[in-house]
Amino acid sequence: MLRDDTPTSTSSSDDMKRRQPRSASWASGPEKRARKKSKLSRFEQLPTELLQSIFLESVNPSLPEVSLHLVKVLSSKHICLEFCFRAFYKPLGHFRDKWMWVGERVLNSRLESPLGEEEADEKVYEAFSEERERLLKASPVERWDEFRQPAVQTRLLASRFFTWPFFLDLTRRAHPVFQKEVLWVNGTLGLREDELLRKEKRWVHTAIENVVRGVDAKPPEYQFHNVEKWYTLPWFRVKKGVSLPGKTLVPPWPWDIEMLLRWLIRSGAGRALTAGPVDVMLMPIPSGRLHDAVKLRREPIVFFFAVQARVDVTTEILRSSLSLKPFSFNITQNLLFSAHEAGADSKLDLLDPFVWKWIEEEEKRENDEYHDQSWNLRAEQCLSPARWLRKELQWLQNREPADPYFSLRNSFDNFLVELTHRKQDSPEMSELTSLGKMRRAEVRGTVLDEFLYDA
Repeated sequence: MLRDDTPTSTSSSDDMKRRQPRSASWASGPEKRARKKSKLSRFEQLPTELLQSIFLESVNPSLPEVSLHLVKVLSSKHICLEFCFRAFYKPLGHFRDKWMWVGERVLNSRLESPLGEEEADEKVYEAFSEERERLLKASPVERWDEFRQPAVQTRLLASRFFTWPFFLDLTRRAHPVFQKEVLWVNGTLGLREDELLRKEKRWVHTAIENVVRGVDAKPPEYQFHNVEKWYTLPWFRVKKGVSLPGKTLVPPWPWDIEMLLRWLIRSGAGRALTAGPVDVMLMPIPSGRLHDAVKLRREPIVFFFAVQARVDVTTEILRSSLSLKPFSFNITQNLLFSAHEAGADSKLDLLDPFVWKWIEEEEKRENDEYHDQSWNLRAEQCLSPARWLRKELQWLQNREPADPYFSLRNSFDNFLVELTHRKQDSPEMSELTSLGKMRRAEVRGTVLDEFLYDA
């Protein structure tokens, strides 16, 4: 047999591997970094302007989380401001039904024809039908999924960049757009500004300008029932189901967080959470935050949580309010008003021994202090916190309908009016009236103005 000296296939392959040059392993540093650097996808290779347009049109806050390249491209302040503008801006289309009704009535009054009232209304409605369709189709911001919008708004509010200065910048961005829409509707309907914008609407425009300038001015001819309209931005839309961010619920609430919390709650955030769609992000305000606000004596925060956000008021919270020195009418009145609005669902124990013991001790102390008084003894006793709290608790126990004079925004002022209203036939009515003028002069600068305008 001939001897086979040819190497096997395995040995030849091993020899070839050993003889291959290792130039790749000895590559320089820049070549290694170039080889290890990941290539951008086709979507990331699009122009920056196109990526920003896709991000703004999609209203998807999760898009920058795809890669670091998109984070750099889509994280500028201008893009964040424009994205929040599209997420929160409420176009004028929501007011078109009311404004079209105003335009119909104005033209109906100008219409000079022998037609009857019903025929004139039909004629005006036909004249406005085409214009109404054009208005509805020309919305600057398209309506998008209502079930997705609360989650997006909640996520934006919880972001670190959404602060009070950012909210002012957002107001400066939205104010010119809203003014253009107002002028456009005025020209479309053929109405003058004084005919279209009534007194309350002029107040709204003044409020927007004050927010832009950073000033919280007082409205002219101020009335208590117009406070909510004064502190409401018509373009700022917060959908039902949006929960307040956690940064606004943590004490001690500095001034910028307090201002942001004021506008969010008055715009609807945190209110009627159960009315919206079921979402994991829904989070009601805990009662512990209200308790912290009472302990810190923050009257505006107590007003926002107890009255506007409808946080459950417990007996422990009422005890803490009674332990404050000096006694705060505004805080206690807000808590009782919230318990009254809750009705049978209230968690407040109206027969708590601690509360009634406090009332008895205060009444005894006040009787000892005012024992030497002569003509205004009964009037001073009517103004005492203990007697006032006793009457309010008895009123809540009877579950009577709310008194029209009962208002939580003007504690001492309307409280005197309420006493006068209930005791019109009493002999001390003149004493209460004269004493009320002095009390109003004393507390107006410290209670009313501070609570309403600086709250």
